[in-house]
Amino acid sequence: PRLPHDLLALIDSAVVWKVPREVLLQQLELLPGGGRFLRAFLSGRQAGRLARSVLDGGVPSRALRVLALAHQLETEIGRDQYERMALRFAAIGEWKLVLQLVAMARRHLGHLSGRLLDWQTLAYIQQAQYAHLERVTEKFEQEGVQPGRRTYHLLISGHIRNQNLPMAMDALQRMERAGFPIEHTTLAVVTAAYRTLGPDPAVQTQALTALQNADARTATCLLNALVQLSVDANDTERLASLLGLMTFDALDVSRLLRPPEDSSLHDVGSSTATKEALAVISLRRVSEATRIYPDVATYTILINHAASRRDITSARALTRHMLHADIQPDARFAAALVRLHFAAHRPGAALRMVTRFCEGNVPAQARLARLGHRFGLKPDESEEPHIAAIQAKPTTEIINACLHGVLRLRGLKTARMILQLMRACSVQPDDHTAELLLRYLDRSVGAHPAVLIRTLRNMLFAISRPSLGQLEIIYRAILREENHAAMESGWRGAARLVPNGRDHADRSVKMGEPFDPTAGIHPPPSITDSVRPMIQSLSQRGIRANRAMLTLRIRHEGVTKLDMHAAKDVFQTMLDRGMHPNRYHYAALMEGYVAAGDFGAAKGVMNAAWKARVRPNRVMYTMLIVGYARQGDPMEAMRTFQDMIATGIRPDVAAIDTVTSAFFAAGSHRLARRTLIGLWTYVAPFPKSLHTASLKTLIALFRVLKVDGKRSKMLAKTDQKGFRWKVQSL
Repeated sequence: PRLPHDLLALIDSAVVWKVPREVLLQQLELLPGGGRFLRAFLSGRQAGRLARSVLDGGVPSRALRVLALAHQLETEIGRDQYERMALRFAAIGEWKLVLQLVAMARRHLGHLSGRLLDWQTLAYIQQAQYAHLERVTEKFEQEGVQPGRRTYHLLISGHIRNQNLPMAMDALQRMERAGFPIEHTTLAVVTAAYRTLGPDPAVQTQALTALQNADARTATCLLNALVQLSVDANDTERLASLLGLMTFDALDVSRLLRPPEDSSLHDVGSSTATKEALAVISLRRVSEATRIYPDVATYTILINHAASRRDITSARALTRHMLHADIQPDARFAAALVRLHFAAHRPGAALRMVTRFCEGNVPAQARLARLGHRFGLKPDESEEPHIAAIQAKPTTEIINACLHGVLRLRGLKTARMILQLMRACSVQPDDHTAELLLRYLDRSVGAHPAVLIRTLRNMLFAISRPSLGQLEIIYRAILREENHAAMESGWRGAARLVPNGRDHADRSVKMGEPFDPTAGIHPPPSITDSVRPMIQSLSQRGIRANRAMLTLRIRHEGVTKLDMHAAKDVFQTMLDRGMHPNRYHYAALMEGYVAAGDFGAAKGVMNAAWKARVRPNRVMYTMLIVGYARQGDPMEAMRTFQDMIATGIRPDVAAIDTVTSAFFAAGSHRLARRTLIGLWTYVAPFPKSLHTASLKTLIALFRVLKVDGKRSKMLAKTDQKGFRWKVQSL
């Protein structure tokens, strides 16, 4: 029932905890319909039901106060009511309230059940309080409860997510000693958690093998985890094979999600791919017998993948197929659709979805209307039928997707309005909200580290504690400033190279212990005081350095300090911790070797990436081209450019600019001009009016070209042939 305003005021009162029971009874009896609500508060089962019902009012913490008020009236609330309440809090992502609820249950009941302890463990993981995981089994012993398989699975997952493989192995061994052998559900947990460490071939092979004995639900979870790893690695071949194991009826998903130009790309690790293909063929027979069906999480992964490629056509087909299969979309799927429409340059459709989700919320719809009026981001008048069928309530993830989209379109001036929209929808900013704002300030504005630190400190009132992702953005800005200083020329650059007492020390980034959580990177003393509380917060929660922080360390050692021995040591430390390098780690090593002039080692790193099934991208090839250009070797620059084309990578403005500069630096101005004109058409149509323009005019106009964001980064097979011929002729 709708609660009267006076009752809500009583529940929300700060002094309700100190009011005697007799006075509370009188106040409840005097309320309109007070007898009915009084009976509810005096019954443990009805009090729990009332607490769960107030969650829909937009103030989740009020549910805890309902339980506290019932306890103040000496009502006995059963363990099952706390467990149901924990489930409801978890469903809406209120993990902080889960921890408060478990603490309340401990005070009121005097003990905790195994299920409540498991909810507490899961909340620790979701809140990144990994230090508490080391004491979970001790808490079970204190409560006289034996940990179950679910408890050990949570511990294994949490430690892997924290890049702590030794502790994960310890939890796995304790699980086996407790009488719970490793089975397909364990492999599903491990595979899903391994996303933070990168795709491990052994883990993925074991997961594929486990499909033969897994039940339908576990098999879907296993395949979802493997599909996500393939999407993260941009491994379209493996993705197509895995999707072939799922039953999508008449929809050929693997063909739908593979762009035509992928057929012309060279195979990565052909021997490994052949073995995997044979495994998939044998497993396909198993899937035909068990019929592994996708769930809403599968479609969410695929929609996010389509968004990364701006593939609205595939997303439409997937959404229609999901609705036809009677699979109910959730808030995460809705957020993926919002991201997709922004990525596909359809902001009106995205805002139309968010407006419909806020239907009935007048303040929220007013904020969205104002967004359209002030910044020209107006929702579309109508929606496609399959999109109109998606129903969801506004969540932090949905509005974060909206924030990400409008930031890219209209900049920081829209952020305030989106935060006001969050308040109107009664949802709280989270760690990702702060990361979106910090990342925009760092990448689009090039904000100084002090600005980023001040911005994060101002947001801590809402997100309560910093995350490693936020600190990584700040550290990236700090290292960028030091790198720029190291690259300065003239008197100022020379002065920075000379140690000058305290002033020089205050500007320098130091490396050393402790290694976690910042990969051993210590900011200059001049800003240490600003970030020390953030580092202490991460350390107290037991958070370990992740792959992103290690990328910063490798790049700083190799590029800024020109110490490739130290860079390789950090790379080896990452491998020793069980992390698998991605294209950013290989690119950081390559950039260091190119800066040192060791092109053989740089190419060796690229070959190692190929063998590790990490496809070298445009950035890696451009690094080599830049290095050869700086050495005045245009022929090697052009050969590297040809190699890039041969792999099917479409050149961008930077790559063409660099190879042109190689000929210019070598004094071949005429050939530089011919190169620029010849390659211009692979970025944009060449203006006929510029045929007689000078090289200086051409390069100035070329550098400010706005490239169509819908164009694929890969070349189609027909384009590759023409492009190779044109490059060869140049």
